[in-house]
Amino acid sequence: MALASACSERDVRTLFVSDVHLGFRYAQPEHFLDFLLRFRPEQLFILGDFLDGWKLRSAWRWEPVYTRIFARLLQLAREGTELYYTPGNHDAFLRCAEMRQIVESAGVRLRVQDEFLFQARDGRRFVVTHGDKFDVIECRYQWLSVATSMAYEPFLSFNWWTHRLLRRRGHSPYAMCAILKDKVKAFVRFLSRFEQELFQHARSIGCHGVICGHIHKPGVVTSGGMTYFNTGDWVENCTALVEDNDGSIRLESLYPHVPSRIVYTPALAEDWEGGEPFSNLHSPSSGEAAVPV
Repeated sequence: MALASACSERDVRTLFVSDVHLGFRYAQPEHFLDFLLRFRPEQLFILGDFLDGWKLRSAWRWEPVYTRIFARLLQLAREGTELYYTPGNHDAFLRCAEMRQIVESAGVRLRVQDEFLFQARDGRRFVVTHGDKFDVIECRYQWLSVATSMAYEPFLSFNWWTHRLLRRRGHSPYAMCAILKDKVKAFVRFLSRFEQELFQHARSIGCHGVICGHIHKPGVVTSGGMTYFNTGDWVENCTALVEDNDGSIRLESLYPHVPSRIVYTPALAEDWEGGEPFSNLHSPSSGEAAVPV
């Protein structure tokens, strides 16, 4: 889809976005703002690394577009959108109880938790979290993660200049870096048993799957009756998940290297193979589609 073109807002049930990395010079906040302006969701989940605290701490960088993004979020909240925020490794300071209280007492309809339970239109429940707590590198060797992030920046800069010289309009300026990051993150996922650990956690609390970010690899994996969704990011890929009012979930993508497509369709409870029977799951009333864990 062409995010830059103007169009009217579309009512949807839920948006899931992650890894916007405001404060990081290689992020693409203008495209993210265009995306936000396209939708009017009942609920919006921000799955961490919305702010890049690592970069803001070392070199303060605040662009006018960041202010417009926050203004849009405030507008949505005032008009009835429920906002949910799960901090990630780059904005882990929001996991501090005092910081969460400050955010939640600011008069904005925003809830901050490490994870939420989301109930889809068809009744299936999913854990919503950033995902870094299931990454063995982040949990045990964060210094390596920080060092790798710093070493990655020259590749992003080189990719941007190459993209500009080739004038590849409509393509990500970091498409080559997306391939490199996919390979690195695939190794991390293998070491961490990333999807398997997330599935085990979801299953332990009676859920049918998980929705997360963190690894910047958008997509969906189904295994053993469980479903794993990853929203992707707004650095290399510019992707998000959108739940329409009919219950279908689509991966929305700006660039052709990650095609937009429906990744989930509603199913009747009796057709679902995994998890506990729906009669044993909490069924929230209207306005209670997401509850803190």
